[in-house]
Amino acid sequence: EARRAAHELVEEDRVAREEARRPCALRHEVRRAPQHLRIFHQQRVVRLAPVDRLEEREDARRGGLGAAFLGDRGDEGRQQALELGADRRREPAIAARAGEVSDMFQEGEPPFSHSTGLYAFLPPGGSAVVPTPSYAMYHVNTEQRGARVVSVPRRGPDAGFAMDVPAVRNAAQGSNVIWLCSPNNPTALPEPDGAVESLLAGLLADAARAGSEPPIVVLDEAYAEFAGRSLVGLRMNYPRLIVIRTASKAYALAGLRVGFALALPEVIERMAPYRPPGSVTVPSVHIVTEALLDDGVLAINLERVGRERARITAELGAVGWHVGPSVTNFVLIDFGTARRAASVAEALLSRGLVPRTFGATHRLAHCLRITVRSEIENDRLISAAAEIRVEDPE
Repeated sequence: EARRAAHELVEEDRVAREEARRPCALRHEVRRAPQHLRIFHQQRVVRLAPVDRLEEREDARRGGLGAAFLGDRGDEGRQQALELGADRRREPAIAARAGEVSDMFQEGEPPFSHSTGLYAFLPPGGSAVVPTPSYAMYHVNTEQRGARVVSVPRRGPDAGFAMDVPAVRNAAQGSNVIWLCSPNNPTALPEPDGAVESLLAGLLADAARAGSEPPIVVLDEAYAEFAGRSLVGLRMNYPRLIVIRTASKAYALAGLRVGFALALPEVIERMAPYRPPGSVTVPSVHIVTEALLDDGVLAINLERVGRERARITAELGAVGWHVGPSVTNFVLIDFGTARRAASVAEALLSRGLVPRTFGATHRLAHCLRITVRSEIENDRLISAAAEIRVEDPE
């Protein structure tokens, strides 16, 4: 049965390729074609060799996803089934999770998703607004483009490190791009209800008064599944909104390096030329597609992370660590001073535990960010915390 299905897919692919060789009057016809046809049109790419032992990948060992999703198709049909099956199912899978139609996304590994919006809309010498603290790669990608970063301080911990909407709106005057992250990394909380909507409405009003085009807004929703909501629907009100999603966080498939951007077709059209060849692999797309279509994968991981996050918050709090509120798969711990945070980080490292630290001049230098891991790994963290004295070093 697997061989017959594979042969049918190959024959359909052959017919589709013949169609793909015909001249296209409109570029969007190529864009709307399945991904393997777009690649064939543009690059005449050579197909991958058969995948025999994908189930031995690190991510598969952790969750068994590779073995479960690939099944046993046999060598003859495995290659074609992987490539064509992933192409046909991934767009419905993304639509099921993000509520979008198939011509509104562009996929690639997560760092590419960031640089795509950057290169398409941020010229050298331009500027990008970043509410800080936030994900460090926004600064890196902006500076790599030869553009200027306009940092806008977030509000304090009592306000959940929310962005300062009026300040961001003011800084956006004349800027090309605004980077937003909700829930925010590394502060672990989403923007307050209505904050992003208010900012977008203000940007549109400012652009209308100035008779100019509003800036591109890149909204990173890498942790949106943990928060239980997405703002991707706002692109209908703000056409220059790009929403970035990933399989690395809530689906725990970081090793596969698959993410995607959601936006209106004309925005995706401008991003597409910057996508490098081979930005994602066919096996990675196949596994992520199946994960997106399987409600159980997400539900199990969300339950595990929520349970373990509550446990380590309580246990670390019991030994005197100040763990901030979080809706993500990490927590931000405030040690009061940068010296204490550095001392605790060294103590954790000596025990084989690696926290996320911040530079001496960083606004969060007095904090450590710690990922919520498996129960056994979290037990190690809790035991280590009980042994570590939190004090300023001599």
